Amino acid sequence: MESPAAALRAAIDEFVGIARTRPSLYRLMLDRAPFGDNASDVGARSQDVFHTLVARVVPAERARPFAGLVLAAAHGIADLEAGGRLDPRKCDADGDALIDLLIATLPTR
Repeated sequence: MESPAAALRAAIDEFVGIARTRPSLYRLMLDRAPFGDNASDVGARSQDVFHTLVARVVPAERARPFAGLVLAAAHGIADLEAGGRLDPRKCDADGDALIDLLIATLPTR
């Protein structure tokens, strides 16, 4: 059985992986226009997935803000990589190492 942290890592890998391998799809995922008035509902549902996974790792009362942090960090890593602005020489880590660091720094239950 996969640990909660491993499941969260897998979800982040998928999210960042789409940005790496299918950048057009990644940009479309973040674009509100195709969803019109339903954009907020679609976004909320996708954030609920991260919340559920994060809630299995961190203390329950802190799950929402940490889910936001995880989603923001994953998006930041994906965006920086896509733009060629994540230089491993400057931060001594590539995107995968930063994801490892993110998971490792989360408070646990």
